[in-house]
Amino acid sequence: PLAVGCTYTWGPRTPEWGESAVTITVIDASKAWPGMGPDVIQQGLLAKAKARGPNASQVPGVGDAAVFTFEARSSNATAEAYLKAKGVHLSVQLHAGDSLSNKHKIIALLKDAAARL
Repeated sequence: PLAVGCTYTWGPRTPEWGESAVTITVIDASKAWPGMGPDVIQQGLLAKAKARGPNASQVPGVGDAAVFTFEARSSNATAEAYLKAKGVHLSVQLHAGDSLSNKHKIIALLKDAAARL
């Protein structure tokens, strides 16, 4: 398959953001970006953090490139990494009203997930 993932939802549905959810996705890089070299995938991921502004940053110590981004419109905070040796793109996303304030927890979950691959 192109990717595998799982989502856990909880709490009441709210008018602001719906249900809270954590989603973890593992994407096979060779199928998602066929013909693209690892360097291009890394550069694309790092460029994403630069394009997202002040609530985005690089995440050190995870894979070959990792970033944290926050999308205020959807209240999604995402930590994602490219792991060249495994050939995968790993993503952990929190969708909740307080997702930005949980940045350190999302990054910790990304690091834990990467270590288990």
